[in-house]
Amino acid sequence: MSERLKTVMICEDERDVLVTYASILKLDYLVVPTSSGSQAIETFVQRKQDGQAIHVVLVDFKLGDMTGDEVARKIKVLNGTKIVLISAYEIDDSLVNALKRDNVIVEFLKKPVSFETLRDSIGRVIQS
Repeated sequence: MSERLKTVMICEDERDVLVTYASILKLDYLVVPTSSGSQAIETFVQRKQDGQAIHVVLVDFKLGDMTGDEVARKIKVLNGTKIVLISAYEIDDSLVNALKRDNVIVEFLKKPVSFETLRDSIGRVIQS
């Protein structure tokens, strides 16, 4: 039985950060890069309709068109997947805790995040 690679969608509007995360994660996963909240949601819906699973979504909190928690909530409503929220900004602990409690996100990472931490976090989420 051949092991199929799991798919990670990255939603990050800073191109250099998107390319960096994709480069790190493509060593272990199929990576679907998106650069806006609306593109992430559209891509998620399209892949789901095509029967292509996305196992984890890594979404930045501060996007140009919406916030990462909005993206996470919309994907969850679509019977979504595991979501890791990442941000360089201070986010109120009560918001992060509420998102976790409501099963909107499974983990929160604070930027800057090391390559090792990013890979470990995604690996842990995929295995859970």
